[in-house]
Amino acid sequence: MKPAINILVLFFLFVGNILFAQEQEVMTKNYLFEDGLYLSFEDFKNNQPVYKWEEVKVNIFQNPLTFTAKSDQIFYIEEQDKKLENIWGFSLDGIPYINLNLENEVLEQFAGMRVRGKICYYTYEEEQPRTAAISAYNPYTRKPFRTSEVSIKERVKHEMMLRLEDGMIETFKVENFKHWIKDDLQLTATLTDLPKEEVAEKLFKCLLIYNDRNEVMVNKTQAKN
Repeated sequence: MKPAINILVLFFLFVGNILFAQEQEVMTKNYLFEDGLYLSFEDFKNNQPVYKWEEVKVNIFQNPLTFTAKSDQIFYIEEQDKKLENIWGFSLDGIPYINLNLENEVLEQFAGMRVRGKICYYTYEEEQPRTAAISAYNPYTRKPFRTSEVSIKERVKHEMMLRLEDGMIETFKVENFKHWIKDDLQLTATLTDLPKEEVAEKLFKCLLIYNDRNEVMVNKTQAKN
């Protein structure tokens, strides 16, 4: 009788593995994630938010045009009477957002993943101080008679990439991207052979090509939006 029990256990384990495999699907560049809060990178990678939106009290200000969002920094879990700060990110309407952890910001800033896949891509703008020379001109001679250095702020756009394998984040530029795609010899060679004036223009397209060639699986979203 015991061997029969062992066979039955193995059968259910086999069926369970099949069902688990069926709950996985390819992460496309516009893949819709399960809505809710990610407390860690692993939560995002596995498409497993720890808290659903109905469990959370928070003010979110979303800008669909810039793929960014802001919050008042405190996520309150009503049922558990618990406050969460500095979460890794969240998914809203299927779009995952990563916490930028910017300093000197009144509201917490999040950037939406514009591209999802083996290499994820997101952008955001940030005000950064820089020094500029300001001159006063003589109205008659039209020549400067006084110049001084002043501190001004300008908005700088950041392009970032996140490696799904380990959560590493780097600036999206040629040197970093080539290092990340060493496993795709053909695409690396193509990128290397491109004229310098075409590299920046075609870098984003190369990212899409790489993700298409190197599919990754993710836990299936239970409720699509």
